Amino acid sequence: MSNSTEYKKADLIWDIKYSISSFLLGFPKELMLYAKSIFTKKSTPTNKFVILSTGRTGSTLLVSLLNSNPDVFCDGEILKHRYFNPLKVLNTHAQQSNKKIYGFKLLTHHIKDVQWEAKRNHEQFLRKLVADGYKIIYLERKHRLDQCLSMMYAILRNDWHKKRNHKTTAKKEMTVDLDNLDWWMNGFEELNQLEKQILQNIPHVHVVYEDDLSNPDMHMRTVKRICNFLEIEVTPPKTSLRKITPKRYEDYITNAKEMIAHIQKGKFAYYLSNNTSNPQNTNHSTNPIRLKTN
Repeated sequence: MSNSTEYKKADLIWDIKYSISSFLLGFPKELMLYAKSIFTKKSTPTNKFVILSTGRTGSTLLVSLLNSNPDVFCDGEILKHRYFNPLKVLNTHAQQSNKKIYGFKLLTHHIKDVQWEAKRNHEQFLRKLVADGYKIIYLERKHRLDQCLSMMYAILRNDWHKKRNHKTTAKKEMTVDLDNLDWWMNGFEELNQLEKQILQNIPHVHVVYEDDLSNPDMHMRTVKRICNFLEIEVTPPKTSLRKITPKRYEDYITNAKEMIAHIQKGKFAYYLSNNTSNPQNTNHSTNPIRLKTN
């Protein structure tokens, strides 16, 4: 099987799994959650937060760092399944966490495409979370090309995260489907614009993958800034996660030259320069405005 055919097969399988998980599994999971809650010890967290991001932005790394704090439990993508009452589902999970501080990951497409209530009015849904005591951590990855390639590589490998103590698997080569790459690039750009729009008037702390997470030396500073925003105690962060995607395109992409030439001819050419900011779009500033925290 060629690399290109292998990716297309993996992408089809991922798409089928995504559709089943997003639109079919939520309702039975919701009923089971409520039934389980009858017999589960409950407590009300004193602080709550949500990490809003798109995929492959370092959100799992950030969750791992925040969960280093013994008083914190940050859930995964709770709202990746469609529910009748997503806010009730969140509150049930929060009460079952038995931690002082509870958080969860919210991917932007969960409110754009998955949850009925959020699809009607994206900003209003976030405001309901804020009114319920959630503080928003907005996580963004500036380099859209690297983000898309990371997504495609994870789909091909069917391997999304790796811990340091896990056995290293053989490096897998990928032939980039250029049409599929364009689809991901445009899709992530659209989601990024939606994030800017709905967060414009909502208080949040802004975290950028390249500035705040990509280098382990940045982790303590980043966690301290987030903890100050959440008004919780700072503890030294740690993680067992390690990167999966190689840094150099030619180290894993068989048609790297063709891909680069394709990007250079299109509207995303600026991602091939050191400056990942689109000069035609002020929403891609390399010096993003951040909420000031003490």
